Amino acid sequence: MPPPDQKELDNLKGKLNVLSAIIRLGHEAFRKNDLETTASCIVNNTKLLANYGRACIIDMRGLSPSVLAVSGQAVPKQDSEYNAAMRRLASSVSVPAASPLILRATGNENISEAAQDEITKIFEGRSRSSMIMFQLSPPAGNEKKEEPFLWIVEFFDGETPQDASTLGLLAQHYAEAIWFRAAARPGFFSELHRLRKLNPVKVIAGVLLFTLILLFAVRVRQYAVSDFEISPANDSIVYSQLAGTLRKVIKANGDKASEGETVLEFDTDELNFKLADSLNEYDQVTAELNAARQKSFSNPELIAKAQLLDIKRKQDEINIAKIRWALSKSILKSPASGTVVMDEKEKMTGKSVKPGDKLFEIIPQDKLIAEIYLSERDASVIGKGMTVSLYLHTQPETPLRGEIISVSPKPTLTEDRRFCYIIKFRPDKSSGLICGMRGVARVGGEKVSLGYHLFRSVVLWWRKI
Repeated sequence: MPPPDQKELDNLKGKLNVLSAIIRLGHEAFRKNDLETTASCIVNNTKLLANYGRACIIDMRGLSPSVLAVSGQAVPKQDSEYNAAMRRLASSVSVPAASPLILRATGNENISEAAQDEITKIFEGRSRSSMIMFQLSPPAGNEKKEEPFLWIVEFFDGETPQDASTLGLLAQHYAEAIWFRAAARPGFFSELHRLRKLNPVKVIAGVLLFTLILLFAVRVRQYAVSDFEISPANDSIVYSQLAGTLRKVIKANGDKASEGETVLEFDTDELNFKLADSLNEYDQVTAELNAARQKSFSNPELIAKAQLLDIKRKQDEINIAKIRWALSKSILKSPASGTVVMDEKEKMTGKSVKPGDKLFEIIPQDKLIAEIYLSERDASVIGKGMTVSLYLHTQPETPLRGEIISVSPKPTLTEDRRFCYIIKFRPDKSSGLICGMRGVARVGGEKVSLGYHLFRSVVLWWRKI
């Protein structure tokens, strides 16, 4: 066999160099760390084998095509004129998987009118330009029907047969490299492209059906927000039982008092004088009665006088008991252990009071409850399974837990002219609580369907308009 001539050797050497470059570029694409870097390597490094003007890779997954990489651009801008044209073109053409699609300024077949308009705009003023579009399909072992990536290579002076064949070989290597990186993305993002193929009517119907199921199947707890105030569990209020003047104030406002300890004293001088006068009169009447009884044995006329004296003595006994009762009420003691609440000591000393006047109040700090003022329009949360969480204005980050003591059977008109149900709530921990503290109570009721809850809220809002 004759030896090959130099021309054949040069051709063979050139083919080996091209094949070596294809393998090297394919391996280089595999070595990139992420999808974007791999796509940027493809559109920029391939110029070593083909003299094209520009290239880009379009990601066909998702709701609409997006430009993944453009030659000469570090970060592609989706809204640039060229990138927007490429996205529109990718949406309007169908690139076969087996062979590339070659597009020219004119004479293109089997493409839509919209695609031809886009090509005309892209090739405006450049009649010799051409474009080769490769479908970078998923590997054959991929069970999912994924949308492909499109590799678009544009030649300003037209392509050569060698360019089409060389890039076709590279496209196989690039497809494996780019899908190797694409598979590393979360499955949720890789499945978004399926929505683009759904019928809009079916999508709307599915959303409506899902919404209806959500409205009737999902149950939420009703909540109402109300104000509350910390108050004593038992009202220990001391009222005056007689008319008189306060002489001495033993405990001042805010002092601690033990049960049975003296807080106030009335002026009892006048009562003592009345008691002494009544006792003296009682002794005098008793003496006259005894004398009349002794003389009545000899003088029957004195029997009636003795009876009148007996009646008068009984009246004196009643007056003495009444005065002694008043004296027993002249010293006011604390009915329980706690803090004294009353007017200032200077105002109380020498004050004239009458029966029924409030004198002071004892607040036991270890027996405090919360009174929640729930508006009657939120009464739907009252019932079985009701829950309460309290948030003090001074400690809004920590809820107060406890148990519900009672709920008023009917609403009460409050000071701010609102009809409210009074819910009494006993906190688990009363340490740190001070009578008079206020806050916000979150009252939860029974669970209802989400549809009913939203419908009720909308109707109530509409009624207020």
